[in-house]
Amino acid sequence: IEGEASPHTNTTNPSGETNNNTPRMLFSVDKVLRDGLIFAGFTDVRITRCAEKRNTDRFKAHYGVCPKTVASFLEDLFHKHPSLKYKDVFMTLNWLKTYSV
Repeated sequence: IEGEASPHTNTTNPSGETNNNTPRMLFSVDKVLRDGLIFAGFTDVRITRCAEKRNTDRFKAHYGVCPKTVASFLEDLFHKHPSLKYKDVFMTLNWLKTYSV
């Protein structure tokens, strides 16, 4: 029967990991940029008033990397650890940037 798992179905990919069929969350670069700046204390008005380059520079100043990198990181991180809190990830990135080893 289509859709049912058979005991002979291969549930691992070539790397040996078990397939996880949970849908992946999508994090757009624009959303990550805006949310990161809001978490850093910038208002919507201030974010909207500035050009993308200025906002990206501000984001990098608080988190150490560009929002595109963070969006990709969030995809992988939340796929593996779905119980994480979105804002906590940004706080951790800021902590890592501020207190680099």
